[in-house]
Amino acid sequence: MASKTKKLGFVASFPVPDNLSAANGFLLGAQSIDPDISCTTIFLNSWFDPSKEKEAASSLISQGCDVLCCMTDTVTTVQVAGERDVWSVGYASDMSQFGRDKQLTAYTLDWSKRYIQAVQDVLDNTWESATRWEGLSEGTVKMATFNSELSSDNVQKLQQIEQDIVSGTLSPFDGELQDQTGKVRVQADERLNDDEIKKINWFVKGMNGRLS
Repeated sequence: MASKTKKLGFVASFPVPDNLSAANGFLLGAQSIDPDISCTTIFLNSWFDPSKEKEAASSLISQGCDVLCCMTDTVTTVQVAGERDVWSVGYASDMSQFGRDKQLTAYTLDWSKRYIQAVQDVLDNTWESATRWEGLSEGTVKMATFNSELSSDNVQKLQQIEQDIVSGTLSPFDGELQDQTGKVRVQADERLNDDEIKKINWFVKGMNGRLS
C-alpha cells in the first residue's frame, strides 16, 4: 500500500526459521496487494550490532527499497528509514518515536500476561515448563497504531486482514507458494502448519538474498 518502487527491504539477525518466516510473511503480505513487489533481505549474522544494521538499512535504501522491516533487537532500521525519508515497520515494540513519522506500524510482542501467570504458577507450586507459540489470536502479537498517512480505507483493509488471521480464515502461508527457484513448496489447496513454519529454511519467490 505504501511502496512506490515495489521494492521492500528486510534486516534480520540470523537466517533462522523465526526470521525467515517473518521475512517471507512480510513479502507475501505485500504481494497480496501487488504481486510484482519484491524484497531484499540482509542478515547481520549477529544478535546485536547497531552499526552493521545501519549499514544494511542504508544499503537497502540505496538499492531503491522504500519500505523497510526489521527483526533485530534495536531501533536502528526504523531510525535510518526515518532519516532517509522512507517507510518502516517496527519489530517487537512500537518504535514510532524513533522513525520521524515514517513508521507505518509495528508488530509488537506482549508477554506480560504469560509472565504474570508464570509467577502465579510458581507461587501455587503448579508451574511446568512448556513451549508457547502464540500470536494475534492470543493477544501476544499486537499491531501498533497505523500511520496517519494511510487512508482510512487501507486501515480498514488491514484490520480486516488481522481479524481474518485471528479467525483462521487467512494465513500468510496459504498456497500456492513457490520458493526462490520456482519450486512449489505449498500446494494451492494447502497451508503451512505451525510445525512447518518453525522449520522453514527457504525464501519465497520474489525474495532477493541468500540464506547466509
